[in-house]
Amino acid sequence: MEFLQALHKVRLDTFKRSIVLSAWAKLGLIPFNPAIVLSQIQIPLLWATTPVDAGSLDNHLLETPACARTLAVLADLLDQEEDEDT
Repeated sequence: MEFLQALHKVRLDTFKRSIVLSAWAKLGLIPFNPAIVLSQIQIPLLWATTPVDAGSLDNHLLETPACARTLAVLADLLDQEEDEDT
């Protein structure tokens, strides 16, 4: 019961028009400004590079995959090699 009472007090103290409008402004919602959020997004390296070509597996076996698609291609090729060995 203490948690619910504390939650109610926190909501009363924080859920105010000025706080909500300030948060929306900081997020670029009102006034609309997507540059605020976009400037904070960093594209991870593994999504920013081109995936490996399936035909060049030998060149990439010792490298860390640069993107999720590359990892999927390498995993599929390794599975195929394992199936051929068994």
